[in-house]
Amino acid sequence: MRKLTVFSCLIAAMLLATAGCETVTQMLADMDKPSARVTGANLSGLSLEHAGLTFDLEVSNPYSVPLPLASLDYTLEAAGARLFDGKQSLDGTVPAGGTRTIQLPLNVRFADLFAAAKGVKAGEVVPYKATMGLAANAPGLGEIRLPVSKQGELPVPTTPEVKLTQMKIESLSMSQLQARVGMSVKNTNQFKFGLSEMQYDLKLAGATIASMKLDDAADLAPGEATEMSFPISVNPLSIGMGFYNMLTGSDASYQIVGNVTGATPFGPMSLPFDRSGDMPLTR
Repeated sequence: MRKLTVFSCLIAAMLLATAGCETVTQMLADMDKPSARVTGANLSGLSLEHAGLTFDLEVSNPYSVPLPLASLDYTLEAAGARLFDGKQSLDGTVPAGGTRTIQLPLNVRFADLFAAAKGVKAGEVVPYKATMGLAANAPGLGEIRLPVSKQGELPVPTTPEVKLTQMKIESLSMSQLQARVGMSVKNTNQFKFGLSEMQYDLKLAGATIASMKLDDAADLAPGEATEMSFPISVNPLSIGMGFYNMLTGSDASYQIVGNVTGATPFGPMSLPFDRSGDMPLTR
């Protein structure tokens, strides 16, 4: 009888323990869990070679104790092609009942994009998708992974098309050239470019005759061009007789090198250009 009583007590204790485990598990399942979301995706350092992408990930901790962070893994795709993936360790915690923002900076090299996504060209805007997973050590659950993703657009800028259209000679002597040069600036990107400033050096027949800065504003749609002109005044003989002889002909070889600065839907950009060619001389 005594043995039966002891056995019954053991069974009762096991049942209570099992019920307790089930209760704890159910309680954990019903509790609010940590969450993560992307609150920002910012472009920076945009150039002809690369672009910087920085993602802001906000982590929320519903627990009454700090939430230790473990790691962050990520994958970046653009134009349907995987560019790179990686993983980095994280330090610190998310405060109890609070939030913490983690920044993930990535650098996109356009040479890698061209190699991975066949058919992508400079001047285009391509879609991207960033897939991320933030690992944290949740109390009672162990390590959990909080998945987040972000989609957006990535511009791949190209140089504007800058060319001299003509030079109208207003007066020419051995000691003085006065002329007005016509210039065309074309937006070769698939996004709007609000031209606000232009700096350049102009060479004729290999000789630098002008270093100028223009502040002519123009909102250029994709593929749109704007025409402008500027005066030049120079002593031909200070450059050489060959330069003077060229000015008496029907055209002149030129090189124009500089930068155009303007606003775009993706932020301000400064794009370099270097153009050589021949332009007609008129009188």
